[in-house]
Amino acid sequence: MKTLLLCLSMMLFGCVTTSPPVMSQEASLRSWTDITGRFKINGRLIEVRDGDVFLQDSAGKTIKIAVSRLSVDDQKYLEAGDNPFQMVDDGEAVDSPTDKRAESGSSLGTWSSIRKTRWDRARDIVTLAATRWNPPVIDADLSYIPVRAPLTKKASFHEKSHPIVVNVAIGRAVIGYTTTFAVPKPQTRLSLIDLKTGRSVHSDTVEADMRPIALLDDGTSIVMAGNANARGEFEKKDSMEVWQLANKQLKRSGSWTPYPDDDTSYSRKADGEIKSGGTIDADLIYTVTTKGHVAVWRIETQSPVWHGRLHSQFFDIALSTDRKLMAIVDNEVVTVLDPVTGRLMGQQVMPEGSRVSWPRIAFTPNGKQVIVSSGSRLMRLDLARGDWIGQVDLDRAISLNQEFAVPASDFVLTDNRMLFHMPTQTDLCQYSGIESMAMVGKYAMVVVQASENGSLLPTEMPTPMAAQMLDRAMSDPESFVVHPGAKVSIDVTEIQPEYRDQVAIDLKAAATASGLVVDEWGTLVLKAKINGPRQDAINFTGHGSYIVTLYQSFVDLRSGDDLLIRRSDANLSPHMYFDNPRSLERAIEQLGKQPNLNIFSAIRFPKFMSLPEPSATTHANTTALTHAAFTSRGVSE
Repeated sequence: MKTLLLCLSMMLFGCVTTSPPVMSQEASLRSWTDITGRFKINGRLIEVRDGDVFLQDSAGKTIKIAVSRLSVDDQKYLEAGDNPFQMVDDGEAVDSPTDKRAESGSSLGTWSSIRKTRWDRARDIVTLAATRWNPPVIDADLSYIPVRAPLTKKASFHEKSHPIVVNVAIGRAVIGYTTTFAVPKPQTRLSLIDLKTGRSVHSDTVEADMRPIALLDDGTSIVMAGNANARGEFEKKDSMEVWQLANKQLKRSGSWTPYPDDDTSYSRKADGEIKSGGTIDADLIYTVTTKGHVAVWRIETQSPVWHGRLHSQFFDIALSTDRKLMAIVDNEVVTVLDPVTGRLMGQQVMPEGSRVSWPRIAFTPNGKQVIVSSGSRLMRLDLARGDWIGQVDLDRAISLNQEFAVPASDFVLTDNRMLFHMPTQTDLCQYSGIESMAMVGKYAMVVVQASENGSLLPTEMPTPMAAQMLDRAMSDPESFVVHPGAKVSIDVTEIQPEYRDQVAIDLKAAATASGLVVDEWGTLVLKAKINGPRQDAINFTGHGSYIVTLYQSFVDLRSGDDLLIRRSDANLSPHMYFDNPRSLERAIEQLGKQPNLNIFSAIRFPKFMSLPEPSATTHANTTALTHAAFTSRGVSE
């Protein structure tokens, strides 16, 4: 048995029979382990060369292994040195960091603009590879309760605030502000907040066009990404820096381009543009480009640990509260992995019939599920079993640019505005005044920027009035115009004769599935309509424009003269994905023969709705059961 294990270890580590290289440093015998943890060998470090580690065992033989195939601890040992970032003690005030290295700027000197990214030394993950479902149980509980924190008012009308970035592990957050209009040169400043004490410090303004994407575990170092487009004069979207906040002064590292020649623009090589990122542990961050190249980096050495190329349009990434799991939706596949090593822990394909369109993903606050959105569909994935345990449809699609959050297990907040209750498929509450938001356990950290000042408000959702409204709906359903058992009639008079009977059957089934009772004298009316055919041009993502035959299908739910819901879908959409022009042309030919009839059978209606009324904040009709406004003092319901 020992002989077999030795042979396997030699196969993995690669026994080198030639004369060993000259030792580059004094080294002691230590145990080395591969990334799987299955193979170990005792040896002295000789040197690291061209991505390989050379070891000498006790018998004097030289062993070679790629750095990327060593365990995380061994890789950290190889890169050991002075940590450029100083950990801030929990008891230290946020507004008075005392890192002398930060004051001198020397701690940021390790970041180099000319450092080459060595992808060959990093593990390459494939999110479409089949793998056994086996993610660990995560800890979603917080060791602290976040408190309200004051924010300064915006420097000017033209100042833009960027989305809040939270480091849940250390209980701190950062907000970036940039002014690019009506100023000679762009200006950027930061607000650093201690979520445990509510204390905050606001930096001086520096000449830059950058935004925060990660707050490091030392509590004062912020990874910044450029904002300017490729033709801009300032920090471009392909660049990153580390900024340290010390005594309200910002110290900046050198600029670094992590994804050189990773993209194409006008048939020419271009650097990859940073979309988002986050902190994984004290030594690691992740980034992802706008074209879906995700990577985890060692901060000090700027070296990738693992990376993978996702679908260039349809992807999203989320970290669990304890940062032990990363969830990726890549086209139609959901992958759960260890963010430190990139080891796949489970994969699941979206339920059959799901249309992939700008997917989003988020963990529930208890860490037991992930919620995936694709277009207007919400899907719930159980992390313990790897099974889909439910799906519902919104009356609107969630676009790529809209914010998406899961503030409680049964709720989704879209566009920082509408709180949707999944079990009843009901728009429960429409919020206003939310500048940006991030989840910290069960708390939504809501950023409010008023004209005089601002606040960071930890909020549990649903808010009290919204929770009371939901309780009322469950206890007194008939007080709402739409409720389980409400009577609805079906009108298909504007449907072409060849489709009319089938649409009537499908709508009756959809109404019944939604808890409504079909009755020709119902006070609610379900009206269907199909427009078309007509010839029009559609610009398909990645393929250009085509002349197609278009139909538009509509479903209206009315109460008298009041329009409660209107949903529509076309037989062809510019957001549909095709691998190649030939498959697109076949789809245009097939789907252009008739309207989209699936909408009539797939549509589902909220369990509860009130008559629409003008919203006090938007002056537009809304069917949310209640409304609430966030101000710097709190939430007003």
